[in-house]
Amino acid sequence: MYSIVNIDKNQIDQIIEISNNELGEGFISKVQLNHYINSKKKYICKLAIKDNMLLGFSIGIIVDSKYLKLLMGKDFERLPNSFLNNHFIYGQIKTIVVNSNYQLLGIGTALCESTIIDLKKLDANKLIATAWKQNNKVNSAKMLQKFGLKHLCEIPFFWKDESIKEKYNCKVCGLPPCICTAVIYGG
Repeated sequence: MYSIVNIDKNQIDQIIEISNNELGEGFISKVQLNHYINSKKKYICKLAIKDNMLLGFSIGIIVDSKYLKLLMGKDFERLPNSFLNNHFIYGQIKTIVVNSNYQLLGIGTALCESTIIDLKKLDANKLIATAWKQNNKVNSAKMLQKFGLKHLCEIPFFWKDESIKEKYNCKVCGLPPCICTAVIYGG
């Protein structure tokens, strides 16, 4: 059996390795992870561990509507009006990654649930998550729907500019630019 625990600095290299293998080179950096660890009032970082081996991780963040608008840019207007309110505190499920050798065992679902619980403890009253759509299949759709999140919109080429700026290689697209479609879920 595995355990879901909070992140600490000792697992950063393992997190980077899983991220590189499952999402692509450079998607998450040590600088970002250190920032997440040191900003505990805003970020939730969870790990799935079994026998001191990292099986997966999740990252959540508390954001307001201004940050959400900055994050989504012009695509912010694609969100339904009922989801937008300056008084909402959004809990964003930023990333959930499970080592490919341990996928489809419920680990991602456990990480998602633990992240949602902690985001709600930080007063999130709306949840938002971004999933990848590849080959007309949304990678986390069933899991996100299980927690009451609904499909809000799709944004083609969502990571294109970021992948060029941050120079990360998408697992599907390879070298920048990433041309994957983001599917935004919320509830």
